[in-house]
Amino acid sequence: MLKHTLAIAFSAAFGAAIIVAAPAQHARAEMATTKPKKDSAKKETKAAEDKSGMTGAERRKKCSAEWKDAKAAGKTAGQKWPQFYSACNTRLKGG
Repeated sequence: MLKHTLAIAFSAAFGAAIIVAAPAQHARAEMATTKPKKDSAKKETKAAEDKSGMTGAERRKKCSAEWKDAKAAGKTAGQKWPQFYSACNTRLKGG
């Protein structure tokens, strides 16, 4: 009798686990197949704001080279890199 009761209890628990897990697995599979949408409007806006036509990496490299030259010549006017970069980046953006 005890074996029969335990068998029924385990069957019920296993059945409940399958019922609960099935929707979760379906949701995970659905999330894995959906791709995030790319926001091309943001890219166009950022490109339109930058009048220089340079990417951020290109401006950073150019400002870095200017910083090294100015620092070697002693013409940083007491500025630290963050202040120099901010002014240089704004200037290169055309702002």
